[in-house]
Amino acid sequence: MKVHTATDLQEEYLSAIELVARPLGDGSPARAAELLAKFAADLGVQSGLEFAELRVIALLHLCRMQQRLQRTEESERTRQEATSTFDQIGESGNRPNIQDGLADVLVEFKEYRRAIRPCEQAIKLSGGNSAKLANRLWRAGRTYLRSGLKQHAEEPLRQALELYRANEGDPHTPVILNDLGNALRESNPAEAERSYREGRIDLGEQRRIRSGHDSVGKSGSPLRRARTPG
Repeated sequence: MKVHTATDLQEEYLSAIELVARPLGDGSPARAAELLAKFAADLGVQSGLEFAELRVIALLHLCRMQQRLQRTEESERTRQEATSTFDQIGESGNRPNIQDGLADVLVEFKEYRRAIRPCEQAIKLSGGNSAKLANRLWRAGRTYLRSGLKQHAEEPLRQALELYRANEGDPHTPVILNDLGNALRESNPAEAERSYREGRIDLGEQRRIRSGHDSVGKSGSPLRRARTPG
């Protein structure tokens, strides 16, 4: 199929990177590494913000393949090149799918501070899709939480919770309540405990609905075990 615009080309690259990084990478990391290196090189000669972001995505997936192949020094150089390229970009593009891909792979590499920017940009570009917005708000809240910026995690987590609660019995709700408790634990311990308690109640109710039993797990709740330290 002939590509007519830069946007078309960007979508083609993103789809190809995702296809190579996951299905092919799982079965043939050497071939995946070869293709991802080619994508990164090709993207390096393209001009435009979104192409630079796609190059970061390709490089980080390439790094992951190199790690699987035990090419340790090579993978470290690739990761450094990816993060350096990201830092040089300095702003965000306007393609929500690219922001999602960039945020997800940065989170995968535990680059939480760097992931905040594409997380926030993806939220801004969500438009009227409430399901995608809820997922992006939750990802942003968790990313703030994991980066140690707990005071910034509260708002997106509350917004995500409101959207998920619109669907009664949504399985995301207990986990987000737990994340919210983690965000509030230092600044507002009483409210944090309420959030943990609500999460355990919601989880118990969902389990009861699925199993048909009346008992609600308490001390053995995975939410209690999921509390982050510190």
